[in-house]
Amino acid sequence: MSEFAHIFTPQNDSLSERVRSYRKVFEAFKNVEVSLKYTNNKSRQNQLGEKKEVEDAYEITEQSLQLAIKSFNNLELDQLKEQNIMSDSEVLELVKLKRKQEVKELREGFQESNTKDYQRK
Repeated sequence: MSEFAHIFTPQNDSLSERVRSYRKVFEAFKNVEVSLKYTNNKSRQNQLGEKKEVEDAYEITEQSLQLAIKSFNNLELDQLKEQNIMSDSEVLELVKLKRKQEVKELREGFQESNTKDYQRK
């Protein structure tokens, strides 16, 4: 599977189009997340497919969600709420996901720099 596989495909760079595509990706991610929980359930395996397929789908939707989240800047997050493009709960979820992603990236950068420092010694 490609490292860059994703399903975040807005038709243009407009805010409304990115919101539409984000919603599709978010829904797909939630569906795959539930499917992943049932991959070990023998009675559901026929409906879900092979465990590897579900894991691959999870990876793709997770990458897609990360791309979708990154497509919004902080000013746009305010616009989403002010212009009622998204509900308050959707904006809150998006903000939480964006902050979580930022923290993850900071941690990864910190760990990477610590690893490089350790290798030099």
